Amino acid sequence: MMEPVLDRSLWVADVRRPLAVRMQPIFRPYLGGDLRRRFRGQPSDGNDHWTDEWIGSEVVAGNADPNGSRQGLTSVRGTNGAEATLAQLVEAFPLELLGEAALERYGARLGFLAKLLSLGQDAPIHAHPDADFARQHLELDHGQAEAWIPLETRTADDEPLAAGVGFVSGAGREELQAAIDRRSSAMLRELIGPVTVQPGEAWLIRPGIPHWIGGEVLFIEVVEPSDISIVPEHWVLHADEMGATAGLGWSVGLGAFAFEADESDRAATPRLARQRPQVTYKRGQTEEVRLIEPGPAAPFDVRRAVVADELTISAGRFSVVVATAGAGVLVGEWGRLGFARGDVVVIPAAVDHRFVAGTAPLEIHRCMGPPTD
Repeated sequence: MMEPVLDRSLWVADVRRPLAVRMQPIFRPYLGGDLRRRFRGQPSDGNDHWTDEWIGSEVVAGNADPNGSRQGLTSVRGTNGAEATLAQLVEAFPLELLGEAALERYGARLGFLAKLLSLGQDAPIHAHPDADFARQHLELDHGQAEAWIPLETRTADDEPLAAGVGFVSGAGREELQAAIDRRSSAMLRELIGPVTVQPGEAWLIRPGIPHWIGGEVLFIEVVEPSDISIVPEHWVLHADEMGATAGLGWSVGLGAFAFEADESDRAATPRLARQRPQVTYKRGQTEEVRLIEPGPAAPFDVRRAVVADELTISAGRFSVVVATAGAGVLVGEWGRLGFARGDVVVIPAAVDHRFVAGTAPLEIHRCMGPPTD
C-alpha cells in the first residue's frame, strides 16, 4: 500500500521542534514485549510476538505483520494532529532533519536504525553481513553493525544475562554447518565465546560476528539501517533454510560469518565488543558519556546522560531520544514538553534544546548517526 502524499505545509514549523514517536509495536518471530510495554506505560499480560518498537527507522522490516502489512517505518505526530513517517520527513526536509554536515557527508538518510527491543526468550545465534557481502549478494550498500544498550533485565537475584559473542578457537565453517545439519543448539553454543551482559553496559557487535543474548531483557538496540540476519539456529524461529539465510541458502549465507579472524583476534572479540564509555560533558552532578567508542569506523553514536539540573544540546545533529529514568522537561524556543521514563522523541538537527530535571535526575539516551567530523 502506498503512503499518502505528505502535505509539506503542515510540517514547516514542526520540523523545528521535537516530535513524539508513535507507539508502533513490531511483530517478530521471537517472543518478548512484556518489558517494553511496561517501560512505555502500557498494560501487559506477558510476552507475545509484538516484541519491538522501531523508534528511529526509515527501514521496512524484513517480515510483515500477521495481516500481511509491512512494518518498521517510524511515524511521528505533529502539533496539528498530522502524522508522517520519518522517511517522508527526511525526503521533504532533509536539511532541517539531518543537518548540513550529515547531509553533505552521507546524503539524505538517517544512517542508523534505533529500536526498543524486549526479549522474552534466548535470541537465536545469528550474524549480520558486512558491506562487501551485502553489496555482492543482497544489493545493499552497507553492512549491519549492532549495539546493545541494556536497560532492564528480569533474572533471578539480578544475575547478569548469559550471552555469546564471536567464534571460539577452532570454530570454522565446517563446525558451524555440522551444528546446523544436526539442528543442535548445544553444538552451536559451543562455537561462540560466552560473555555476560547487564544494564549499564554497551556492546558493539561488528558485522560477521556471531552473537546471541539470553533471557528476558529490555534494551535499546542501534544498528546500521537494514534488517538482514543469517540465523544458523533457525529452528528456534520456525524458519526454513531460505528464511534463515535471506534467501541465499547456507552455501552462500554462511559466507557472511567472519571465519577468517586469527586466534588472537578471536580471543579479543568479546573484550572489544564491550564498549568503554567516555565522559563527554560534566558539570556538577550532570554528566553525559559516549557509549560507542569513537573513531572513523564508528557506525553510529549513542550518548547516555544523567541530568541533575540541566543539559543544553546545540542544533546540528538528528537524534532519537529515550527517557530511561526520572522525569523533567524538554525546553526550547518552540516551547516546553514534559519528558519522563518511557517517553521517546525525535529531535531534528535544526532544533536547539535543553533537558531540565524535575525533582529527581532525568536519565536520557540519545541515539545518533555516524560521526560528521
